[in-house]
Amino acid sequence: MASSTEFHTFIDFWIFESRAYTLLCTYNEEEYEKAIWFMEDRYRFRTEPIGTGCFDDKHLETKIEPYAMIGVDCFRIFYPEDGDDFTFYKECLLFMKNDVEHKVAYIVFSDLDLDMAESLAEFINESCGWKYIHK
Repeated sequence: MASSTEFHTFIDFWIFESRAYTLLCTYNEEEYEKAIWFMEDRYRFRTEPIGTGCFDDKHLETKIEPYAMIGVDCFRIFYPEDGDDFTFYKECLLFMKNDVEHKVAYIVFSDLDLDMAESLAEFINESCGWKYIHK
């Protein structure tokens, strides 16, 4: 069981509206190990590079890895149950683990009008509002 939990809502309205909901849990060391084991055992995470919506000079979509480090926070994208037709920058579920502070976060993101995201770390910080949550 988590020793503390926080829930954050990040809404960004520029031209269209983006929404990110984050549950951040802090554990003691033993419970943290159990929480991580449960996530690894129960869920699948993306392992193949994913499209960014950005295209290079030859009109090929650029790809990025489905994980990112922001400081000691390690983010991964859950594998969607609806298959491989996936644009993470429109809708996704992210998982974060922090082995130093024994924290786990779950981020649900949605912006069906977003056209691209060049970097997963930048997307998490800017579009999901992580820079305001965990400094």
